[in-house]
Amino acid sequence: MKIIAIVGPTATGKSALAVKIAKKIEGEIISADSRAVYRDMDIGADKVPGSWEADRIKGKAHRFFVYKSIRHHCIDFVAPQRVYSAADFVQDASAAVSEISARKKIPILCGGTGFWIDALTRPGLLSGVRPRPKLRGRLEKKSISLLAGLLKQLDPGRFETIDLKNKRRLIRALEIAVTNPKIRLPAHYGLPATEHKILYLGLDLPNAELKTKIARRFTKQLRSGLIPETRKLVTMVSRKRLAEIGLYYPIVSKFINGKISKAEMARLCINAAYRYAKRQKTWFKRNKKIHWLKDAVQANRLIKKIL
Repeated sequence: MKIIAIVGPTATGKSALAVKIAKKIEGEIISADSRAVYRDMDIGADKVPGSWEADRIKGKAHRFFVYKSIRHHCIDFVAPQRVYSAADFVQDASAAVSEISARKKIPILCGGTGFWIDALTRPGLLSGVRPRPKLRGRLEKKSISLLAGLLKQLDPGRFETIDLKNKRRLIRALEIAVTNPKIRLPAHYGLPATEHKILYLGLDLPNAELKTKIARRFTKQLRSGLIPETRKLVTMVSRKRLAEIGLYYPIVSKFINGKISKAEMARLCINAAYRYAKRQKTWFKRNKKIHWLKDAVQANRLIKKIL
């Protein structure tokens, strides 16, 4: 089975490229974005502006998220109150790969959540460590800086790529590190390498250009209604959950509550997105199978080669 994975930091044009490729090769897109999975987070997650449409497959009714005539999977279907994990993604994305392939289409993974993509394409990567409520309770009482310091000692590799301001993810990483890092989920979690050939295409930009693009995109997101969207979201989730969702939303909520100015909000949001992009770069640079693209011509050449 052949799969294309389009990866890279935020604001590099992955979604647009994925749609172009999908139209050219009759593919369908599987979103690998840890925020785009949630409903009611369209603008802040920079979700493609698709819509849900009904269709029938083998006599059964199905609903698909469609953007520019291309079906998208693993997107816009989870309530923001619910925590959607990497294991959830692997299960849903694996099912989507099978479903797309059964219809003689090409699955196209597209997103910047590197851990999710690795968990899907490298079976056994996910740890099978079960939640430990007592340990979590103790860690919850610690400061974020202390948790980050502990993780740096126990798992330096994960420390380099994790969102150091996301307390929930820090606690989960520590939970795995101190329990038994050798425990793994069963082999069926993920796509067996013996059955799938994956072409990794990477998009990136020089840091200065990337930050400029992030700033322009944020200005557009503000004009599109990021503040009203955040106002709605804060009525739906707790303050703790908002912090777990991360990136723009906790910062914009501070502006809504009058704690920071609009200019300060913009500066903090742009910096947060840029730091996130740099973590994404660090993560993806470790995958030596990624073909970092210079232009669309190179992308087309590589796609023809694998197909």
